[in-house]
Amino acid sequence: MSIFNESEVVAGHERLATLVLNEHGALGACTNLIRECVQKSQELQRKDSIDHESWLGASLLVSRISNDAGASSVLIDRGYFLQAAALMRSIAETAQLLLVFADDRSQIGKWRLLRKKDRYDSYGHRKLKQKLSTPNLSAKFEWLDGHFDTFSEYGGHPSAISILAHRDGVQLHIGPHINENLYTSTYRDLASLVWHATDVCGLLWEATMEVPLGELLLRELKLFLDAWSTIAPSENATSETAET
Repeated sequence: MSIFNESEVVAGHERLATLVLNEHGALGACTNLIRECVQKSQELQRKDSIDHESWLGASLLVSRISNDAGASSVLIDRGYFLQAAALMRSIAETAQLLLVFADDRSQIGKWRLLRKKDRYDSYGHRKLKQKLSTPNLSAKFEWLDGHFDTFSEYGGHPSAISILAHRDGVQLHIGPHINENLYTSTYRDLASLVWHATDVCGLLWEATMEVPLGELLLRELKLFLDAWSTIAPSENATSETAET
């Protein structure tokens, strides 16, 4: 059995950072685009008095993706892989809800008015797919759903699979620990997931705002789009984290 203190874990993972430079770059491009989208929408509302309620009503959820990504990254660096995966589950679920809003902007207002059980009954995870009417968005939903299921089992819920995060093939680790395989595979999953979630944010913008995103944030949008080529998995690749 091995026990590390947090400073040892951070130092150990810092030495591995060169292995995930592309993932860090992609995460930066994604979170920067999200922040700029939220800021620009507020500026547009003040400038032209156009009612952007649909986008603004969902902007806290858009920001949640960026915040969850940042928090997950911190947890990975500190060796809390299961806890990072729990936030990745949240990112997938948030993006699925935003897909429903992108498909039908009127759903935003309906969702905001509901509370507790009523909201769950109408917009619970298993109800979301039923609300989609666009095939392309349904395909994106299915991709996110695979990651939602994986990170629910691996990080969101106590499960036998989660025990894998405490073993490195040699010994059992209690608490945060240095694990090269988990460190790199979790970062790769996080970057891919956040990229797809940010793509959903772009779809929501185009569905709810009058000014195309490319006209306002061309540079940020290009950096985001270019980032995919640096992190795209092979066609047959599946989520690696729970298999490590």
